[in-house]
Amino acid sequence: MIEFNTDSWKETAAKIAVKGPRIFQRAKEAALKTGFRIEADAKNNVPVDTGGLRASITTVEMTGSTASTGAYGMTSAGKNEYTVKVGPNKHYGAYVEFGTRPHCPPFDAILDWVKRKGLGSTVTRSTNVGGAFGANRVKNRTTRARGRSIDIEQARIAYLIMRKIQQRGTRPHPYMMPSFVRRMEEFSTAMAGIIADEVRKG
Repeated sequence: MIEFNTDSWKETAAKIAVKGPRIFQRAKEAALKTGFRIEADAKNNVPVDTGGLRASITTVEMTGSTASTGAYGMTSAGKNEYTVKVGPNKHYGAYVEFGTRPHCPPFDAILDWVKRKGLGSTVTRSTNVGGAFGANRVKNRTTRARGRSIDIEQARIAYLIMRKIQQRGTRPHPYMMPSFVRRMEEFSTAMAGIIADEVRKG
């Protein structure tokens, strides 16, 4: 028969209780460092268009009754608690991370994206002049709609993209969660080391 009990942990538990404030302080420092690392990873991984989403990713400390609302909802810290919140404050941050269901996006927003990417702005036509191959870049036709000049080819591309989103939604582009999972494993290891170190000091 094998017997075991918790008597051997009484001394360790007493040391942890005495060292509680010091462990808590070091835990706060480790948590904040982890938050900054997640932020840096996310900014490196997030898809960039205008740069607005990347710039909105921040790390925020919350203590006591402080509360903060971001793209992923509200997180609050109660009395004697410490929370680190990392993420974007743009409402579409979660849509980029997790993708979307089929829906109808605004055509103008899709058209602006097409323009920023330079899609369909010119058409390349191959030519054979005097036996030498070359290429002429020809500007596309434009039309006026919605009070502005619109490139017909760019409008066609925007319409096709809009139709695809209506039918399939948008694909996820995880930029927060992969780093969160990896960095939280590091944080857990760091916390175990902090507790062991403080207990060892006596």
